[in-house]
Amino acid sequence: MLKIKKIMEETFKNGGCTPIIQGRYVVGLEEDGEVFNMEHKSSIQKCIARFINNGITVGTWLHDKKIYIDKNIQLNDLEEAIQIGRENHQLAIYDCKENKEILL
Repeated sequence: MLKIKKIMEETFKNGGCTPIIQGRYVVGLEEDGEVFNMEHKSSIQKCIARFINNGITVGTWLHDKKIYIDKNIQLNDLEEAIQIGRENHQLAIYDCKENKEILL
């Protein structure tokens, strides 16, 4: 439960959270992704818990007062990250080194 609360805190404080970083670029995958209005904290928490309990690498993103929760992969190649992001209909990918989102 502590991990879930930490993810929630980081999401609202920093605009998103990916607790496990293994590559420079974080790319959300379309399958199993969910979107919530940011005031639905209980539903957001339950969704994060479901992902974690199923061993899924989870990422969150706060954008336009909505929380996006999805399975993600992490890559070191920008072109590959952009391609996979577009194939998965993502609005953006995240650059962990530069600490910024890259809109697609």
